[in-house]
Amino acid sequence: MYFNLHGFFVSLGIFLFGLLLDNTISYKSKLYLIDKNKNLLLQAYAYTSFNLLILNPIYYDIIEKHLITNTDEGFNFLKYFCLLIIQSAGYYLLHYLMHNNRQLRKIHKFHHKFTDVLIPSIGASVTISEYTFAYSSPFLLGSYLLNSSLITLSFAICTISLLNIIIHCNELTYLNYPKFIVSPLHHLIHHKNIPNQNTYAAPFLNIDNIIDY
Repeated sequence: MYFNLHGFFVSLGIFLFGLLLDNTISYKSKLYLIDKNKNLLLQAYAYTSFNLLILNPIYYDIIEKHLITNTDEGFNFLKYFCLLIIQSAGYYLLHYLMHNNRQLRKIHKFHHKFTDVLIPSIGASVTISEYTFAYSSPFLLGSYLLNSSLITLSFAICTISLLNIIIHCNELTYLNYPKFIVSPLHHLIHHKNIPNQNTYAAPFLNIDNIIDY
């Protein structure tokens, strides 16, 4: 059986932090979603729980047993930075495909049931197929290419996960972000599905803005 305790505890921390923000800074937004469609929100929490607490530890174990040999190395900043770049580019491409390929669009449909109001935990509320295809595969590929340690991988995953939590927080849309970073407002516009304004970058490098320069 594949299940990595290190990956579980990393994911548990991310899961609990999302819940903390849901019930503090985003509490009013959470109440709105409950009133609007409680069953949809419960389904979203079910996806978040499964993706973070079951799938993540499984993929961690696959990485440790089959994709890397560098198990003793500590934190490596260069590999950490490269993992962030690989994730940003990989997710951008896969996200684009999920919006423009009819078959792949189906696995992304659930996440877009949330339009005007987002809360932090929704960041990981995607189908199992999408989580595997778009969220996990860039890290699996990056780990293999870089032979990164689990410690370095965990720092990269925590960084991306925290940014993913932030961009799904309506209460943070008023903050100004550098144009090369995906902002909560940028991502909220994406969820609104406004014609001719679709964007695909998330949650770190704003490749949409970088391309426009």
